[in-house]
Amino acid sequence: MKFIFFAIVGAMIPWAAQALPDASNRSDAYPKAFSFNGIPAPDTLFHQQIPLLKKQASTGTADASAKAASLYEGLRKCRDLREQSSGGKADAYCKGVTQADLDSAFSWLTTAAEGGLPEATYVYATSAMDEEKRLLGTRASTSIKYEVVGKSRNYLETLAQSCNVDALRTLYDQRLKGGSLYEKDAAKAYAFQTELATLKPALIAKPERDSLASQLTPEQTSAAEAEAATYLSSRCR
Repeated sequence: MKFIFFAIVGAMIPWAAQALPDASNRSDAYPKAFSFNGIPAPDTLFHQQIPLLKKQASTGTADASAKAASLYEGLRKCRDLREQSSGGKADAYCKGVTQADLDSAFSWLTTAAEGGLPEATYVYATSAMDEEKRLLGTRASTSIKYEVVGKSRNYLETLAQSCNVDALRTLYDQRLKGGSLYEKDAAKAYAFQTELATLKPALIAKPERDSLASQLTPEQTSAAEAEAATYLSSRCR
């Protein structure tokens, strides 16, 4: 599904970013805006928790997605610890965790995302391509890649429609530089940038804003700012 994201209307400043509204009380102005704090990994002795987490994640209950996400995050942490060093923290956290357990990490993330856990949909959108490559390498078919890209886009765009700042930032980065999910598009990037600069002013420095604006015509900046204004009004207030 294709979503349109919008920006702020104001006096035209040729070849430079327009001034944004005053930053005071911005969170009050856009109460629906929110960010994630990440998925917490299970505490120490993770390997002892795996059987119960697997059972809980497979129940189909409302809490199952959260358990699947926790299982994924624990396996990811264990994998990272083992790649960094053997023994020590790796043994303390995940001794006894098998390679089959580690290989199942992406499937648990998929389960959590498909169950509708917002944090899991974001983690899927931003890491699924790497997880799929890690798991399948060159054996990944084109159809699998298209499926992963399609899901990732859908998750990001759905989150953005709820005024999730993390999703907006990812969409901005993808459109600014080009990435695995979207092609580079300066005009779309400017709309996302305007939204971010309005919701979280500290995220976007003025030189960054001016640099992107300089790549667009006055008509393009005006259109992008109008789009962002509509988005902020309809999705974030």
